[in-house]
Amino acid sequence: AVLHIGDQTIGVAASVIAAKPSLFGYDGQDVAVGIRPEHLEDATLAREANDTLTGTVTIREGLGSEVLLHVELNAQVVSSDGASTTISDKGTASLVARVDPHTGVKEGDSVRLAVDVSQLHLFDLSTGRAIR
Repeated sequence: AVLHIGDQTIGVAASVIAAKPSLFGYDGQDVAVGIRPEHLEDATLAREANDTLTGTVTIREGLGSEVLLHVELNAQVVSSDGASTTISDKGTASLVARVDPHTGVKEGDSVRLAVDVSQLHLFDLSTGRAIR
């Protein structure tokens, strides 16, 4: 299975589908995808970089033991207050990646981020509830 995030695609391992069996009911539908900063890594430094997202670094924050990269992707932002869901028409979304301090990525660079697909959070857009 695959997830389309904007104009990019990442694979969804069988173990992820097994852990979220109701995901089958969303085949071909839009869902919200959440990725925590610690589940992203500069693909050039990652042990595994099978599933990646590419974007542009807008902010680089060096924190000593780690670097936070604010990355803009071609994807829509979804927000929900529990009662209603709003999908932006901007076409770009920002995410934060917490990466190894040895990254050479700078503001303005294109970066390929390895995604730990087993840690994705998926949500039903109509209810805002997690897909399990």
